[in-house]
Amino acid sequence: MIRTALVVMACLLTLSACQPHTDTLGNFSFHKQAGQSRLQGLNVHNRHHAGLTAASGNAGTDAFGLQEANRPPGMQTQVMQFRFRSRGFFDSEPAAHIHIGLAGTWHKDDPKTPENEGLLVGRGIIIGNVSQAPAGCSTARVIEIESYYRRGNRLFDASCSPPLEENAWYQIAVLAGSNGAVGYQLRDAQGRILTQFLQSDSDEQSPDDHGGWWIGHVFSNQHPQTNWSLDFHGLRVYWLPDPASKELLQGLNPQE
Repeated sequence: MIRTALVVMACLLTLSACQPHTDTLGNFSFHKQAGQSRLQGLNVHNRHHAGLTAASGNAGTDAFGLQEANRPPGMQTQVMQFRFRSRGFFDSEPAAHIHIGLAGTWHKDDPKTPENEGLLVGRGIIIGNVSQAPAGCSTARVIEIESYYRRGNRLFDASCSPPLEENAWYQIAVLAGSNGAVGYQLRDAQGRILTQFLQSDSDEQSPDDHGGWWIGHVFSNQHPQTNWSLDFHGLRVYWLPDPASKELLQGLNPQE
């Protein structure tokens, strides 16, 4: 526990324990206007330098992240931290949700070909509404742990958060380990922990050697006349040498 706390503190305060396996990406938004979502506010040079990709679908730009990567040698747990705010997304698209994955790989289907090349493999969370899905939280505007498999997916209904509010800032941390553990921590704008969960999932459809990650939104084009924004501030993705655990999750410092 002491070693874990020291590694987490060094990584968060100096990033020296995590380099060169850290992406510090700052602030960006998915902003929908005139029926199309666009990625705004992200430094294009930094995005290209880090090998990151933005992808599009019927709703416009609907996914962003690192498509292909390997887990760095000696590292066991990938962590994503950011501050999050919905400005109209929950109200305008009540059936939609955000999907976030770590320790994975992904790419979009090419609509110009008859084959379905789409792939989404990893472990992470959803934010929004999955109430109609098997094991989905019964209420909307929530966070729930999800595993993304080569053939399907799995939600964990014991991990549902309290409902989130529009126009409120939240601090979110997500982690996924090579030991099959996946978890998240939700804090309010003042840094108070609202809830946190860690779930074990050893399904072999999510390999333990991937290092890609993504943030995306789906079912978000049901009301094309509405405008909304999803704001992500202070986005950082990094690796830790310790296995994913409740102690590691508890030791993550809130975002500044």
